[in-house]
Amino acid sequence: MRCSSPGMGFFDLFKESEAAKAAKEAEYRAMQEMLERRRNPAKMAAYEAEVERRREEISAKDAELKELQKTGDYVAWQKMREEGKLQASDDMEREAGDRSWGGVGLVAERIDTKLPFIDSGYVDESQPDLMGGLKKLFGGDKKDGK
Repeated sequence: MRCSSPGMGFFDLFKESEAAKAAKEAEYRAMQEMLERRRNPAKMAAYEAEVERRREEISAKDAELKELQKTGDYVAWQKMREEGKLQASDDMEREAGDRSWGGVGLVAERIDTKLPFIDSGYVDESQPDLMGGLKKLFGGDKKDGK
């Protein structure tokens, strides 16, 4: 019985698998393409145009939500959700697998950017003014410098 490759014991641990070789080769090809793009002004211009197109597409997608967030209109935000223009965090696709540690997984995007008060902030008017109370306690509410 003959082996096709000799076994070296401990040093066999350092042998590369075919999958690792393929991944390295793919990364090398991607790096070579990037270098070629940097050297060729026409390819770089095409790449930058594609990047700009993707950025504009993403910005336009959430333009209505961003305008709504400036006002903090909760009723309009709920209406957008009902119309299906917004996705609730419970409806978003979650990652599964080893990274979830037994849970349902993580959401791949930031969910706080989809909420109605990200730019304007939310203040519950029914709560007492804690900072105003502390200011009075330490004499910060005096008028006319007296």
